[in-house]
Amino acid sequence: VSAELKDMPNEAFSMLNMALPNKKDDTLAELKNLTALYRNWIDIKLKGDKTVPSEKSSEIISKCEESLRRMNEGICKLEKDETSWQAFMFMNQAMYLQRSITSYAKASGSGVICSLKDFMKDDPAFGRKKDHSHWRPFQIAFVLLNLCSIVEEDNPEKNIVDLLYFPTGGGKTEAYLGLIALTIAYRRLTAPLENEFNKDGGVTVFLRYTLRL
Repeated sequence: VSAELKDMPNEAFSMLNMALPNKKDDTLAELKNLTALYRNWIDIKLKGDKTVPSEKSSEIISKCEESLRRMNEGICKLEKDETSWQAFMFMNQAMYLQRSITSYAKASGSGVICSLKDFMKDDPAFGRKKDHSHWRPFQIAFVLLNLCSIVEEDNPEKNIVDLLYFPTGGGKTEAYLGLIALTIAYRRLTAPLENEFNKDGGVTVFLRYTLRL
């Protein structure tokens, strides 16, 4: 890993920090570090692996580099487009609040006398942390991967269907719920600019939860 790259900390991608306007520079730096580490992984692990047949490895590397390009374009969109950044912050606010509500409901349901705000502030006596929720790298990468195709009406990547494959309990649900929150926020934020469609109400997302594949 080059000297310019920082190791990914265990608690990177704080939902709370990424929901704050004054943390934009820090957020962008963390996201750029993620894609730089991914670039480095492609170069060292994939391109340096001579055990995989060249025709197969070139296909895998090409797909990884395409994913990297899309992720970097997502970061660029957040950096330059204020509306996309506002929607991104809303996504983080929504997911952070959801995590807080889950913790509160669990404690309250067990008979603990508490309120929701207790789970949104530091309370060492109960082992609670204000900054209690973080995205896993693959989750925030999935958001970045799809960001441009969500916010750009004519983006050709709308024709791509991305399959997020991860073991049960790994965090797939939060990854796409984050994208749903971002999509809803972006539609509402851009509704005043739309003359042809009603973007401030109605159905935004279809979610089909399959019990069996």
